Amino acid sequence: MIKSFLFAFALLLFMPLFAQDEKSSALFYKEDTKKKDPLLEVGLRQSGPYFGIQQGKYTLAEIGGEMQWRKIRLKKPTTHAIHAGLDYNLFENVLGFSTGYYYKGGRTKFTYGGSLVYRTDFTHHRFGISPALGYKLFGFHGQVGYALLMPHDNFVAVNNLFVSLRFVLINERDVELNSRLKKKK
Repeated sequence: MIKSFLFAFALLLFMPLFAQDEKSSALFYKEDTKKKDPLLEVGLRQSGPYFGIQQGKYTLAEIGGEMQWRKIRLKKPTTHAIHAGLDYNLFENVLGFSTGYYYKGGRTKFTYGGSLVYRTDFTHHRFGISPALGYKLFGFHGQVGYALLMPHDNFVAVNNLFVSLRFVLINERDVELNSRLKKKK
């Protein structure tokens, strides 16, 4: 058993040595050419308020602000965003605050992020983190997440597993253009 494990480990470790193409072996291939910077880099900073609804065991209304930094490219555009806001459950009288970050690695890719959350029913308090996976399209941002909150016996009227839909109203845009030709001068 141990001999077969060691043989499999050695085979996986030295597999690149037996590859036919030297580019597939990281031990022998070193790329000599440097990658050039793109001719034109376009950066976009956007900010504005968001409105949304969160549904889990309870329904919450959300309001807050979001700021996005986008690199606009033909291949693999990226978006980084931070947000801060509050949500309120009118029927259970629970107020929540959240601040977080998400990353989107392409035009049609998922968003990956998380939030620091705080919930209160004005007598008890809970806080924690909330990782989320989402999809953003045309200002709408749908997310599914799970709130990992500190345990409390008397305060359970919070959404642990949730789905949320937000709409961001972009009201401020700053465009930054960087040219490779300007950098050489």
